[in-house]
Amino acid sequence: MSARIKFKEYAANWLEKKIKVQKTKSTYNNYRRNLNIHFYPVVGNIFMDQVCSKHADKIIQNLLETDHNENGVNKIMQTFRTILLDAEKTDAIRKSPMRNYPILKVKRLPPKFWSHMEIRQFLQANRQDKFYPVYVVALNTGMRKGELAGLSWDRIDFQRSMIEVSRIRGPLRFKKYHQVRHRSSRSHE
Repeated sequence: MSARIKFKEYAANWLEKKIKVQKTKSTYNNYRRNLNIHFYPVVGNIFMDQVCSKHADKIIQNLLETDHNENGVNKIMQTFRTILLDAEKTDAIRKSPMRNYPILKVKRLPPKFWSHMEIRQFLQANRQDKFYPVYVVALNTGMRKGELAGLSWDRIDFQRSMIEVSRIRGPLRFKKYHQVRHRSSRSHE
């Protein structure tokens, strides 16, 4: 094992040397925010080899007390888990206390879909909106925002009523994506 190091120092180094160069800027910012808001107040000044499951319990308790849902807590705790597993891999700690730490059970809510009447009302109310064609395509195909933003005319086959989703437009880039979606037989317009 390497020299003793506090969680805050290890995590800051991990964030700059690994996350900043390997992940997107938004992921980096998200991890940094989680560290500053949720992790450093609880374990920032604790030596890495003294971080244990009771600290994870405390972080989770704090998150639940500040109205985070179970899914959100699990996502935030994934950052904590990743840091400690990395520390284990780099011999900063002997064994990560998060290795067998359970995630919170997430309550599954049934999906809520608009009725045909709600779709018609929405489209009627937005008929003059400049994004009306986008709404029609989205409601008839189930395409996501990034898929809609990456759509180009050469990917629409009007004769076969098909749209080829071949790229996704993110905030600053296009990602290649190979999937074909068929136009729904229940068309709304």
